[in-house]
Amino acid sequence: MAIPTNRRQFLSGTAAVATALVLPRYARSEGIRRTIRIGTVNPAASATGQACSAFAAAVAASPILSRMMQIEVIAGGSLGGELEMAQACINGSLELAVTASNVVAAIVPQLGLLDAPFLFRDAAHARSVLDGPIGEEFSNLMRANGAYNLAWAENGLRHITANKPIRTLDDLRGLHIRVPQSKVMLEAFNTLGCNAEPLPFPQLFEALRTGRFEAQENPVATIVSANFAQVQKYLNLTGHVYSAAFFIASPDLLEDLGAEERVALIAAAKIGARASRDTASNGERDGIVKLRSAGMIIVEDVNRQALSEAARPAFESIANQLGADLGARIRAFKG
Repeated sequence: MAIPTNRRQFLSGTAAVATALVLPRYARSEGIRRTIRIGTVNPAASATGQACSAFAAAVAASPILSRMMQIEVIAGGSLGGELEMAQACINGSLELAVTASNVVAAIVPQLGLLDAPFLFRDAAHARSVLDGPIGEEFSNLMRANGAYNLAWAENGLRHITANKPIRTLDDLRGLHIRVPQSKVMLEAFNTLGCNAEPLPFPQLFEALRTGRFEAQENPVATIVSANFAQVQKYLNLTGHVYSAAFFIASPDLLEDLGAEERVALIAAAKIGARASRDTASNGERDGIVKLRSAGMIIVEDVNRQALSEAARPAFESIANQLGADLGARIRAFKG
C-alpha cells in the first residue's frame, strides 16, 4: 500500500519515532482525553491480551500520556481478524493493534520469514534477534508500508493440539490442521504432509468443536485462554515456530503526537511487549499444568529434529523467496 512521502520520511527508525518534531494535528482541550483503541484477536488472558492491558496501564500511569488519552482494550477478535486490524491501522481507522507476524506478512511478504519452521532455536534466541539490528530491519520493512512497529511483543512458541498424539513425521501425514492466514505456515505444514488450511482465529474454536479440523497450532497461553482443551485431546510440544507479535501503531496516531508524547508511547508499548513475553514464558510452564488438569494429554517426546529436517525444503524455499541472507544471519546469531 502506497503511503505519502511525508509518512515514509516520518519514521526512519525507533529513535526517529521518539525525536521527530511534528506538530499535533488535533487541538488539545483541557480535561478532555481522547479514547485510543488497541485491538488483539486473542483473549484478554493471552500473551497479546496482556500486552494490551499492560500498555493501557502504562499509559494511565504516564504523566504525559494520561492527560490526553485513555486506552480502550478490545480483545477476542471483536474488531475482526489480525489482518483486518493491521490494515485498519495502516488506513487510520484503528489506532493500535498487537498482531502476529504471520498475518502482517500478507501486507509485507518479507516478514513471513519470521514464521519459517524451526528458524529460531528457542524463545531466548528469537528475542535476542528481534531486539537487535535484525529486528530493526524487519521494522523498517513495515515502515515502508505504512505500519509502524513500536515494540516486539510475542505469542510464544507454537505447538500442535490434535485429537491424536503427534510424535513423528508419519503422525502429521494427512492431518487436517488449521493454520493462521499465513502463506509461509501453509507451505511449511503442507511440506510436512499435512492437509493445512487457513482460518481466522475467531472462527477456530467452533471449527474444532464441529470436527471441521482435526488439529490446530498455537502457543500454550493461547491454547489455555481459548479453552481448546474442551475440543482437543492432545497437546504436542512441537515448538515448530516462534510467534513474534508487532505492536502496530497507525501513522495517523503518531502524526497526531508531539515528540515527547511519542517517547512516552514507545515506552508504554515496550512495557506491554515485556508483559507479553512474561505471559508467554509463564503461560508455557503454568499452562501445561492447567491443560493436563483439564484432561489434555501432554506429548513431550516429539522428534523435533526429524520434523526440522523434514521441514528443511520449506525453510529453504521460504528463505530463497523472502531473504536467504537474512535467514542465514538469524540462524547463525549467537547473542
